[in-house]
Amino acid sequence: MAEVEADAEQRRVVAKSMHRIPDTMNIKEGYNLLILLYKAGILFDYNTALYAADDDTGRDEDENMIDFDEDFNLDDENDIVIHSETGMITSLHLCRLNSYDDSDSDEEDNDDGDDNLGLYLRIDVPPIIDQLQSLESIDLRNCRLIPKELGNLPLLKTIELWACPNSVFENIPDGLQLASVKNVVIDFNWSEFDSSFSPILKIFSNSLEELYFRHTTRKQTDEILRALQHCDVNFRQSITTIRMRDCKLNEDDLVILRERFINLREIDVSDNNIKSLCGIENKIKQVLTPLF
Repeated sequence: MAEVEADAEQRRVVAKSMHRIPDTMNIKEGYNLLILLYKAGILFDYNTALYAADDDTGRDEDENMIDFDEDFNLDDENDIVIHSETGMITSLHLCRLNSYDDSDSDEEDNDDGDDNLGLYLRIDVPPIIDQLQSLESIDLRNCRLIPKELGNLPLLKTIELWACPNSVFENIPDGLQLASVKNVVIDFNWSEFDSSFSPILKIFSNSLEELYFRHTTRKQTDEILRALQHCDVNFRQSITTIRMRDCKLNEDDLVILRERFINLREIDVSDNNIKSLCGIENKIKQVLTPLF
Protein backbone atom coordinates (compact mmCIF):
# COMPACT_ATOMS: atom_id res chain seq x y z
CA MET A 1 0.00 0.00 0.00
CA ALA A 2 2.82 2.40 0.87
CA GLU A 3 4.48 1.76 -2.50
CA VAL A 4 1.21 2.43 -4.34
CA GLU A 5 0.74 5.68 -2.46
CA ALA A 6 4.35 6.70 -3.19
CA ASP A 7 3.86 6.04 -6.91
CA ALA A 8 0.65 8.06 -6.91
CA GLU A 9 2.39 10.95 -5.16
CA GLN A 10 5.21 10.85 -7.70
CA ARG A 11 2.74 10.98 -10.59
CA ARG A 12 0.88 13.86 -8.98
CA VAL A 13 4.02 15.94 -8.37
CA VAL A 14 5.45 15.24 -11.84
CA ALA A 15 2.16 16.13 -13.53
CA LYS A 16 1.94 19.32 -11.49
CA SER A 17 5.49 20.25 -12.56
CA MET A 18 5.17 19.60 -16.30
CA HIS A 19 4.57 23.31 -16.96
CA ARG A 20 8.20 23.92 -15.99
CA ILE A 21 9.51 21.99 -18.99
CA PRO A 22 10.91 24.47 -21.55
CA ASP A 23 9.23 24.67 -24.95
CA THR A 24 12.59 23.78 -26.50
CA MET A 25 12.70 20.39 -24.74
CA ASN A 26 11.26 17.18 -26.16
CA ILE A 27 8.13 16.52 -24.07
CA LYS A 28 8.94 12.85 -23.37
CA GLU A 29 12.48 13.82 -22.42
CA GLY A 30 11.06 16.42 -20.06
CA TYR A 31 8.74 13.89 -18.44
CA ASN A 32 11.61 11.47 -17.84
CA LEU A 33 13.70 14.31 -16.44
CA LEU A 34 11.04 15.22 -13.88
CA ILE A 35 10.74 11.59 -12.79
CA LEU A 36 14.53 11.47 -12.40
CA LEU A 37 14.55 14.70 -10.36
CA TYR A 38 11.77 13.37 -8.14
CA LYS A 39 13.41 10.00 -7.52
CA ALA A 40 16.76 11.72 -6.86
CA GLY A 41 15.07 13.77 -4.14
CA ILE A 42 15.45 17.16 -5.84
CA LEU A 43 11.85 17.66 -6.96
CA PHE A 44 10.63 15.84 -3.86
CA ASP A 45 12.47 18.27 -1.54
CA TYR A 46 11.08 21.28 -3.38
CA ASN A 47 7.52 19.97 -3.34
CA THR A 48 7.75 19.12 0.38
CA ALA A 49 9.00 22.63 1.20
CA LEU A 50 6.32 24.25 -0.93
CA TYR A 51 3.59 22.14 0.65
CA ALA A 52 4.75 23.14 4.11
CA ALA A 53 4.87 26.87 3.30
CA ASP A 54 2.64 29.03 5.46
CA ASP A 55 -0.66 30.27 3.98
CA ASP A 56 0.16 28.91 0.53
CA THR A 57 2.37 31.94 -0.07
CA GLY A 58 5.30 30.01 -1.50
CA ARG A 59 7.48 31.33 1.30
CA ASP A 60 9.12 29.50 4.18
CA GLU A 61 8.82 30.44 7.84
CA ASP A 62 11.62 32.99 7.40
CA GLU A 63 9.68 34.66 4.57
CA ASN A 64 12.18 33.44 1.96
CA MET A 65 10.66 32.55 -1.39
CA ILE A 66 10.81 28.82 -2.12
CA ASP A 67 12.17 28.73 -5.65
CA PHE A 68 12.67 25.53 -7.63
CA ASP A 69 15.38 27.26 -9.69
CA GLU A 70 17.64 27.19 -6.65
CA ASP A 71 17.64 23.39 -6.82
CA PHE A 72 17.59 22.86 -10.57
CA ASN A 73 17.38 25.68 -13.08
CA LEU A 74 15.97 24.55 -16.42
CA ASP A 75 17.16 27.81 -17.99
CA ASP A 76 20.74 27.59 -16.74
CA GLU A 77 23.31 25.76 -18.88
CA ASN A 78 25.28 25.02 -15.72
CA ASP A 79 22.44 22.66 -14.77
CA ILE A 80 21.19 21.42 -18.12
CA VAL A 81 21.92 21.74 -21.84
CA ILE A 82 19.18 21.03 -24.38
CA HIS A 83 20.01 20.35 -28.01
CA SER A 84 18.61 23.21 -30.07
CA GLU A 85 17.29 20.98 -32.86
CA THR A 86 16.25 17.72 -31.21
CA GLY A 87 15.15 19.03 -27.81
CA MET A 88 17.08 16.22 -26.13
CA ILE A 89 19.25 16.68 -23.03
CA THR A 90 22.98 16.58 -23.75
CA SER A 91 24.39 17.76 -20.40
CA LEU A 92 23.11 17.37 -16.84
CA HIS A 93 24.25 18.59 -13.43
CA LEU A 94 22.72 16.76 -10.46
CA CYS A 95 23.03 17.84 -6.86
CA ARG A 96 20.61 17.86 -3.96
CA LEU A 97 21.02 21.11 -2.08
CA ASN A 98 20.41 21.21 1.64
CA SER A 99 18.25 24.33 1.18
CA TYR A 100 14.94 23.71 2.87
CA ASP A 101 15.45 21.40 5.82
CA ASP A 102 18.02 21.74 8.57
CA SER A 103 16.73 18.68 10.40
CA ASP A 104 18.70 15.47 10.89
CA SER A 105 16.43 13.43 8.59
CA ASP A 106 19.40 12.50 6.40
CA GLU A 107 21.70 11.80 9.30
CA GLU A 108 21.68 8.09 8.57
CA ASP A 109 23.03 8.83 5.10
CA ASN A 110 26.08 10.60 6.47
CA ASP A 111 27.66 7.56 8.07
CA ASP A 112 31.04 7.59 6.35
CA GLY A 113 32.68 10.70 7.68
CA ASP A 114 31.30 13.39 5.37
CA ASP A 115 29.36 15.47 7.90
CA ASN A 116 31.11 18.59 6.59
CA LEU A 117 29.12 18.27 3.37
CA GLY A 118 26.32 20.44 4.73
CA LEU A 119 25.77 22.14 1.39
CA TYR A 120 24.83 18.93 -0.43
CA LEU A 121 22.64 16.04 0.66
CA ARG A 122 23.43 12.53 -0.54
CA ILE A 123 22.13 11.80 -4.01
CA ASP A 124 21.35 8.47 -5.64
CA VAL A 125 21.09 8.59 -9.42
CA PRO A 126 17.89 6.72 -10.41
CA PRO A 127 18.00 3.96 -13.06
CA ILE A 128 15.78 6.09 -15.31
CA ILE A 129 18.94 8.05 -16.18
CA ASP A 130 19.40 5.63 -19.09
CA GLN A 131 16.29 7.07 -20.77
CA LEU A 132 18.28 10.22 -21.53
CA GLN A 133 19.94 8.59 -24.52
CA SER A 134 21.44 11.80 -25.92
CA LEU A 135 23.33 12.61 -22.72
CA GLU A 136 26.95 13.47 -23.42
CA SER A 137 28.04 14.92 -20.07
CA ILE A 138 26.98 14.38 -16.46
CA ASP A 139 28.12 16.17 -13.31
CA LEU A 140 27.32 14.46 -9.98
CA ARG A 141 27.80 16.02 -6.53
CA ASN A 142 27.90 14.02 -3.31
CA CYS A 143 26.75 10.98 -5.27
CA ARG A 144 26.64 7.73 -3.31
CA LEU A 145 26.88 5.30 -6.23
CA ILE A 146 27.43 5.35 -9.99
CA PRO A 147 24.41 3.44 -11.30
CA LYS A 148 24.88 0.54 -13.69
CA GLU A 149 22.40 2.22 -16.06
CA LEU A 150 24.95 4.94 -16.78
CA GLY A 151 26.66 2.35 -18.94
CA ASN A 152 23.60 2.30 -21.22
CA LEU A 153 24.23 5.85 -22.46
CA PRO A 154 25.99 5.45 -25.83
CA LEU A 155 27.00 9.12 -26.25
CA LEU A 156 28.30 9.80 -22.73
CA LYS A 157 31.72 11.41 -23.11
CA THR A 158 32.32 13.25 -19.83
CA ILE A 159 31.63 12.36 -16.21
CA GLU A 160 32.42 14.68 -13.29
CA LEU A 161 32.34 13.62 -9.64
CA TRP A 162 32.52 16.26 -6.94
CA ALA A 163 32.76 15.78 -3.16
CA CYS A 164 31.69 12.14 -3.32
CA PRO A 165 31.96 9.60 -0.46
CA ASN A 166 34.04 6.43 -0.43
CA SER A 167 31.17 4.36 -1.75
CA VAL A 168 31.21 5.89 -5.21
CA PHE A 169 34.84 4.81 -5.72
CA GLU A 170 34.76 1.31 -4.33
CA ASN A 171 31.18 0.01 -4.61
CA ILE A 172 31.00 -0.45 -8.36
CA PRO A 173 27.95 -2.30 -9.76
CA ASP A 174 28.84 -5.64 -11.34
CA GLY A 175 29.33 -5.31 -15.07
CA LEU A 176 29.39 -1.51 -15.19
CA GLN A 177 31.44 -0.25 -18.13
CA LEU A 178 31.51 3.36 -19.33
CA ALA A 179 32.78 2.44 -22.78
CA SER A 180 32.25 5.80 -24.50
CA VAL A 181 33.65 8.10 -21.78
CA LYS A 182 36.64 10.17 -22.88
CA ASN A 183 37.02 12.64 -19.99
CA VAL A 184 36.85 12.04 -16.24
CA VAL A 185 36.96 14.86 -13.68
CA ILE A 186 37.11 14.05 -9.96
CA ASP A 187 37.24 16.82 -7.37
CA PHE A 188 38.06 15.56 -3.88
CA ASN A 189 37.30 18.83 -2.08
CA TRP A 190 35.17 17.97 1.00
CA SER A 191 35.60 14.28 0.19
CA GLU A 192 36.69 11.81 2.86
CA PHE A 193 37.93 9.35 0.26
CA ASP A 194 40.47 7.02 1.90
CA SER A 195 39.89 3.65 0.26
CA SER A 196 41.05 1.75 -2.80
CA PHE A 197 40.87 3.72 -6.03
CA SER A 198 41.34 0.73 -8.31
CA PRO A 199 37.67 -0.34 -8.68
CA ILE A 200 36.51 2.86 -10.33
CA LEU A 201 39.42 2.91 -12.78
CA LYS A 202 38.33 -0.45 -14.19
CA ILE A 203 34.99 0.87 -15.48
CA PHE A 204 36.67 3.00 -18.14
CA SER A 205 37.69 1.67 -21.54
CA ASN A 206 40.38 2.38 -24.11
CA SER A 207 38.28 5.39 -25.19
CA LEU A 208 39.43 7.36 -22.13
CA GLU A 209 41.69 10.24 -23.10
CA GLU A 210 41.82 12.60 -20.11
CA LEU A 211 41.96 12.17 -16.34
CA TYR A 212 41.59 15.23 -14.14
CA PHE A 213 41.99 15.16 -10.34
CA ARG A 214 41.71 18.15 -8.01
CA HIS A 215 42.13 18.99 -4.32
CA THR A 216 43.55 15.79 -2.81
CA THR A 217 45.47 15.20 0.37
CA ARG A 218 48.87 13.55 0.05
CA LYS A 219 47.39 10.29 1.30
CA GLN A 220 44.71 10.40 -1.39
CA THR A 221 47.32 11.22 -4.03
CA ASP A 222 49.42 8.23 -2.96
CA GLU A 223 46.43 5.93 -3.43
CA ILE A 224 45.57 7.41 -6.82
CA LEU A 225 49.16 7.05 -8.01
CA ARG A 226 49.35 3.50 -6.66
CA ALA A 227 46.18 2.55 -8.51
CA LEU A 228 47.29 4.23 -11.74
CA GLN A 229 50.68 2.53 -11.53
CA HIS A 230 49.63 -1.01 -10.63
CA CYS A 231 45.98 -1.45 -11.57
CA ASP A 232 45.31 -3.34 -14.81
CA VAL A 233 43.44 -0.59 -16.67
CA ASN A 234 42.07 -0.54 -20.21
CA PHE A 235 43.17 3.01 -20.99
CA ARG A 236 46.93 2.80 -20.57
CA GLN A 237 47.47 3.37 -24.30
CA SER A 238 44.64 5.86 -24.87
CA ILE A 239 45.35 8.45 -22.16
CA THR A 240 46.86 11.61 -23.65
CA THR A 241 46.23 14.11 -20.83
CA ILE A 242 46.51 13.92 -17.06
CA ARG A 243 45.67 16.89 -14.89
CA MET A 244 46.39 16.81 -11.16
CA ARG A 245 45.86 20.24 -9.63
CA ASP A 246 46.42 20.90 -5.94
CA CYS A 247 47.27 17.25 -5.34
CA LYS A 248 50.47 17.64 -3.27
CA LEU A 249 52.57 16.18 -6.10
CA ASN A 250 56.36 16.21 -6.03
CA GLU A 251 58.94 15.81 -8.77
CA ASP A 252 59.20 12.03 -8.50
CA ASP A 253 55.47 11.65 -9.04
CA LEU A 254 55.85 12.99 -12.58
CA VAL A 255 58.16 10.14 -13.49
CA ILE A 256 55.57 7.62 -12.25
CA LEU A 257 52.88 9.17 -14.45
CA ARG A 258 55.12 9.42 -17.49
CA GLU A 259 56.42 5.87 -17.27
CA ARG A 260 52.95 4.41 -16.84
CA PHE A 261 51.17 6.19 -19.72
CA ILE A 262 53.40 6.11 -22.75
CA ASN A 263 51.17 8.17 -25.07
CA LEU A 264 50.82 11.18 -22.80
CA ARG A 265 50.96 14.53 -24.54
CA GLU A 266 50.17 16.79 -21.60
CA ILE A 267 50.56 16.72 -17.83
CA ASP A 268 49.01 19.62 -15.95
CA VAL A 269 50.41 19.82 -12.42
CA SER A 270 49.40 23.33 -11.38
CA ASP A 271 49.34 24.25 -7.69
CA ASN A 272 51.53 21.39 -6.47
CA ASN A 273 54.81 20.99 -4.61
CA ILE A 274 56.98 20.74 -7.72
CA LYS A 275 59.82 23.21 -7.43
CA SER A 276 62.21 22.04 -10.11
CA LEU A 277 62.52 19.51 -12.91
CA CYS A 278 66.27 19.25 -12.46
CA GLY A 279 67.29 15.63 -12.15
CA ILE A 280 64.17 14.17 -13.74
CA GLU A 281 63.96 16.08 -17.02
CA ASN A 282 66.15 13.58 -18.86
CA LYS A 283 63.92 10.67 -17.84
CA ILE A 284 60.88 12.51 -19.13
CA LYS A 285 62.53 13.68 -22.36
CA GLN A 286 63.53 10.12 -23.21
CA VAL A 287 59.92 9.39 -24.07
CA LEU A 288 58.23 12.74 -24.64
CA THR A 289 59.66 16.14 -25.47
CA PRO A 290 56.66 18.54 -25.65
CA LEU A 291 55.31 17.54 -22.23
CA PHE A 292 55.36 20.94 -20.56
